[in-house]
Amino acid sequence: MLRKANPNLQEDLTALYQRMLLEMQKQDFCGRWYLLTVWGTTPATTSMDPDSAM
Repeated sequence: MLRKANPNLQEDLTALYQRMLLEMQKQDFCGRWYLLTVWGTTPATTSMDPDSAM
């Protein structure tokens, strides 16, 4: 679908990739990567059956 919208997609992506490589090699380049790490435990399972509570 993207190729239909932009027939020059591959050339545009190649040019953008080359520009990215050049900019990353500049002295004032600053990259950011936001990372979130989460961990936890599963609570113990309990029966929700009202007959089992009796």
